[in-house]
Amino acid sequence: MAEASNATNQAQAAKKSKGRQKIKIKRIEDAKSRSVAYWKHNAAIYSRAKKLVSLMGAEVAVGMFSESGRPYAFANPSVEKVARRFLEWNDDDKDSTDPDHHKKAIYDEQVELFKELLNTA
Repeated sequence: MAEASNATNQAQAAKKSKGRQKIKIKRIEDAKSRSVAYWKHNAAIYSRAKKLVSLMGAEVAVGMFSESGRPYAFANPSVEKVARRFLEWNDDDKDSTDPDHHKKAIYDEQVELFKELLNTA
């Protein structure tokens, strides 16, 4: 037993880094670094969206604008179909004892904001 804890202590002492550390989220000031970070995160988000579609059969729409204002989107089956389904979704059948019922108010707010965005475009 003492040998196991001794081996663990030696392994920890031999580590060259502290492992994953929390980083403070803040704007990247250097334009080139910010652009590189945007493309890395952009690719990761679309990759996750594609996994949701292929593994779970989810209907997904993701839209982003780069710093230069250029739009990028991924959707399956289409942005229009996902947006229409999002806007027309009805939660009236759930009762207030459902643990997710409180999410309806948040969802309703999101729908209103989304409709406003569509009307201003």
